[in-house]
Amino acid sequence: MVRKTIDILALILVIIAISAFIIRYFFIKDQFDKSDIVIEGSFGPEGELIIKDSPSTSSPEIDSSLPFKSHETLNYNIFYKKMKIGKSTLTFNGKKLVNGKELLHFTFYTNTLYLKDREEIYAQKDSLLPVQIKRTIHKPGLPKSEITENYDQKRGKLTITKKGILGTKTTNINKDKPIQNAILLNYVLRTKQMQPGEEILINLPTLEMTVKFTGLKDVKLDDKTEKVYVFESVPDDKLIVWLENNESKTPIKIYNPGIFGYTMILDKDNAS
Repeated sequence: MVRKTIDILALILVIIAISAFIIRYFFIKDQFDKSDIVIEGSFGPEGELIIKDSPSTSSPEIDSSLPFKSHETLNYNIFYKKMKIGKSTLTFNGKKLVNGKELLHFTFYTNTLYLKDREEIYAQKDSLLPVQIKRTIHKPGLPKSEITENYDQKRGKLTITKKGILGTKTTNINKDKPIQNAILLNYVLRTKQMQPGEEILINLPTLEMTVKFTGLKDVKLDDKTEKVYVFESVPDDKLIVWLENNESKTPIKIYNPGIFGYTMILDKDNAS
């Protein structure tokens, strides 16, 4: 009887640990997912930009100087310690014409035990600063919730609208500089030409951090050791990103350290 009780308690602790990890992971993602814009053509009743999905406004072509190409699809396995807990897919869809301006369109989809999360991200072509993020979240046994983030980069303002079972909530975040996005950070780092030791400041909605290029390092993946570009946040290692040592600089590993840290590892067999 005592052993059975111990086993049940151990199982409960594992469930709590996994839940805490997931909450932390999506809290970090939430730091850059909170606003209400829409794109292409007109403005909504509250001044939000309305995005219309239309094949005629999309273009498969993209600036040849960028290390990533249209329709690039990257599939990742998500691990908590050594346990696989889900998958993510990051897709660059190319350009979309919005109110006469070309924006870049990205899709980030995550499927874990805890939820399914889809984000449609629109960013400025030159700076990769977010313009709008539309996010749909499905949790087991609950109605879906929707989050729309509108970014006014000139004023450093982010408006986040959350629609869920309890109604609609709007939150405003004001910063003294343009606001970046954690998912887009992976693309930003791919465009950088930096020397070892160089640092850049990342300004997220509720967090600022410094990311340092530490140079080429060896990392073991799939029982092979590869020399890759490594970027680390300093001084507290909020984030570590490994990029392939080639022209595309594909993110092959993304690590968020901590007690309930997670690791995303590129599935090379299913990348395109």
